Amino acid sequence: MNLYRYIFALLLALTSFGLQATHNRAGEITYKYIGGYTYEVTVITYTKVTSQIDRCELSVEWGDNTSSVLPRINGSVSNCAPAHDGEVLGNDIRRNVYQGTHTFPSPGYFTISVEDLNRNSGVANINNSVQVPFYVSTTLLVNPAIGPNNSPILLNYPIDEGCIDRMFVHNAGAFDPDGDSLSFELVNCRGLNGRELTETYDPNYVQDSIYIDEYTGDLIWDQPRNIGEFNFAFVIKEYRKGLNGNYQLIGSVTRDMQVNIGQCNNRPPTIQVPTPHCVEAGSTLNFNVIATDPDNNTISLSATGGPFEVTPSASFPNPSTGPSPVSEPFSWTPSCDQVRFQPYFVYFRAEDIPSNPPSLVGLATVEIRVVAPSPKNPSA
Repeated sequence: MNLYRYIFALLLALTSFGLQATHNRAGEITYKYIGGYTYEVTVITYTKVTSQIDRCELSVEWGDNTSSVLPRINGSVSNCAPAHDGEVLGNDIRRNVYQGTHTFPSPGYFTISVEDLNRNSGVANINNSVQVPFYVSTTLLVNPAIGPNNSPILLNYPIDEGCIDRMFVHNAGAFDPDGDSLSFELVNCRGLNGRELTETYDPNYVQDSIYIDEYTGDLIWDQPRNIGEFNFAFVIKEYRKGLNGNYQLIGSVTRDMQVNIGQCNNRPPTIQVPTPHCVEAGSTLNFNVIATDPDNNTISLSATGGPFEVTPSASFPNPSTGPSPVSEPFSWTPSCDQVRFQPYFVYFRAEDIPSNPPSLVGLATVEIRVVAPSPKNPSA
C-alpha cells in the first residue's frame, strides 16, 4: 500500500507541476531521549514560501517497519489544524518544525527518515532537481547499556549565501547535550528511496574543492565559480566511550543544506578572536571578539554554541550591529556541571550589510575546555 500511495502522490505532483512549484530547500532530523525505548523526534525542513505546496504534516519512517504522521508545531494562523504555518525567515525561506514521539520495539540501530516531494527547481548540482524528492535521515542506537542519549542539535540555519570567487564558510553549530564526541563528514545528497545523488560534488557543477573539518565542522568551499543554488550534505557522527575504553558509534545526523551563490564585488568580514581556551569551573573566562570588514560595510556580529545552551550560560551581545570594526566581550563562568571531557565550541558569525546584496559572512570557531577545580589547601 505504501508503494501505491507513493506512486499516486508522485503522479499527482507531476501532473500539477505547472500550478505548484516544488519547495524543499534543506533540513535535518534530531531526537531527544524520553525514557526506556521512547524518543521525541524533531524534523526541521526549510522550504520556499512562494511555492503553493505546503506541508501541515510530514510522514516519518521509524526504521522498524512502522511510520507516523507528525504535525507541524511552529508558527500560527494557517489552514493547518492546529494552526501552525511555520516561520518565515525572509529571502523566500520558510522554517518548518514537525515533532512527535516514538517507542522502538527493542534495542538496536534504527534509521529514521523523511522523504517529501520535491526539491525546489533550479538546484545547479542536482539533475532536474524539481522532480527529485527531498530525503534526510538520522541513525539512532537504542541501547540501555550506554545510558540516555540525545542527538546533537544544530544551532545555525542550513541556508547561506556566498559570492563567486570568494571563499565560502559554513558551520552548522552542532552541540551535543550529553558531551559525546562528534565528527563531521561530507556525503552526497539523497533522493527517491534514499538513493545517493552522485552529482552532488561533480566537478562539472562544482568546480572547486569543498571539504569539511572533521573536528570543528567548518565546511569550506574554496572558491565557488558559478552563480546559482547548490545543495550539499554532511553527516555528524556521535561517539561514546564504552566500558572497554573504546569509542562506539551511537548515532548520526545528516543535514542537507543549500547555498545561494551570487555575483558581487563584496568581500567577507574577518574575525579576530583568541583560541583555544581552558577554564576552571567556577572561574570566569573573558575575551574580546573583533570583526572587521575590508569594504567598511556595517557588520552584524553574533554567536552560537554550547556555552549558550547550558546554565549558567555565556554572555555576549547577540547580535551586535555597527560600523566596522565591531568589538564585543565574551564572558562565561561555567559551573562544575559543565565539566566534561569533550570541549565546548563557540561559533562567531560576522555578516556584512552592503548597499548591494548579497551579504557575506566570516566565521570563527573557538574551542573552550572546562576542567574541574584543583584541590584547595591540601594538608596531610
